[in-house]
Amino acid sequence: MNKIKLLSALILTLFLSGCSKDDDSDPVPAANINGEWKLFNVSNTSGIDDDFAPGVIKWTFNSNTNTVEVVNNNTDDTLESILPSGDYAYSLETNTSGTVCSQNFFIDSIDFGCYNLTATQLTIGNGDGIIIKLVR
Repeated sequence: MNKIKLLSALILTLFLSGCSKDDDSDPVPAANINGEWKLFNVSNTSGIDDDFAPGVIKWTFNSNTNTVEVVNNNTDDTLESILPSGDYAYSLETNTSGTVCSQNFFIDSIDFGCYNLTATQLTIGNGDGIIIKLVR
């Protein structure tokens, strides 16, 4: 009888502990990248840590055509703003490098590394190179 109570308590504990959910960190489907994003920070391990005022650089994604339109109004050449104004193709491709993410983010066939997409923030990069941060 004690074994049944112990087993029941263990199952109940495991069931209840698995119900916790943090909505802020849940990944968002890649199709939800659509729309306008504002570049707010570019950094790397070599000392780059450039911030941009909201709206100075806008990236507008269209997942139907897999394109991103960049409008770059940065006038400070000392800041790393990644892409000049223009239209670019983007793709999400299977990560074969063995890092923790399952897909890498490519812009015009250039591998920018892993990406993390939430409802309000998009981060692209792999930690070894440039990290790009955008917000809605």
